[in-house]
Amino acid sequence: MPLLPWAAWGIGKTELALKYALHDRAQGTYPGGIYWLQAKELAIGIEIVNFTLVYLWS
Repeated sequence: MPLLPWAAWGIGKTELALKYALHDRAQGTYPGGIYWLQAKELAIGIEIVNFTLVYLWS
């Protein structure tokens, strides 16, 4: 199950996620790819819907 880190700014959450993604990409853990959602810019719900429309329904 994926881990979603939630903590204060500046403690390395993005770096941790990047290391995890690059490691698992190299291992072939996610053959469909790894996608980043921008939770900061839009509501996360909108991001999930947009992702679904672009990558899963096209």
